[in-house]
Amino acid sequence: MLAEKTVANVLIQFGDKLSEARSSYRNFVEDGIKHGTRPDLQGGGLVRSAGGEKQGLLGRPKGEREQADERILGSGHFVTQVLSKTDHCGQAQAKQSLETLCARIAASFGIKVKELRSASKKRVVSRGKSVFCYIAVEQMGYTGREVGRYLTIRRYSALRRAAQGKEFADKYIQIVE
Repeated sequence: MLAEKTVANVLIQFGDKLSEARSSYRNFVEDGIKHGTRPDLQGGGLVRSAGGEKQGLLGRPKGEREQADERILGSGHFVTQVLSKTDHCGQAQAKQSLETLCARIAASFGIKVKELRSASKKRVVSRGKSVFCYIAVEQMGYTGREVGRYLTIRRYSALRRAAQGKEFADKYIQIVE
C-alpha cells in the first residue's frame, strides 16, 4: 500500500539522486495543484481506503484496518495525525484567538503581553512579535491586517515580521500545539 511507503520509497520514484528526486516531486505536486479541485480526491477515511465499500473494510482482519487516505502519503498513524488537525473538508481546525496566542508567546519568551503589543525595540520583544506574526499569519490563517490591527502596526509590517519570524518559530512552534 502506498500509505505504508516511507519518504525514501516515494522519492525513489522521482529520481536517482535525492536532490533530483525532491525537485521532480515538487514539480509533480505543482502540476497537480494546477489541475484544481478533483471530486475523486475529495473525502477519505477507512471506507475510502477499502475501495469505497464497507464490505471491503469489514472483510479485512482487524489488524489491517488502519486509517488511510489516498491524498496523504504515510502510515495509518501519520494519516490519523494529519486528519485530526483538519475538519471534514480538509480545512485547518478553528484557530485560537490572537489574545490566546499572544499570551502563549509572551510566556514562552518570558515577557509580558503588554510588551509584545508595545513599540518596544528590545531584541526579545522583537523576536516574539516576529514569531507571533509568523504563527498567526502562516500557521493559523489570520490576515496581515488582522494581526497588524491587534499589534497596532501596519499590515505590511505584520507580513514582513511574519517572514522574519519563520527562522525563530521552529524553537517556539509548540506554542500552538
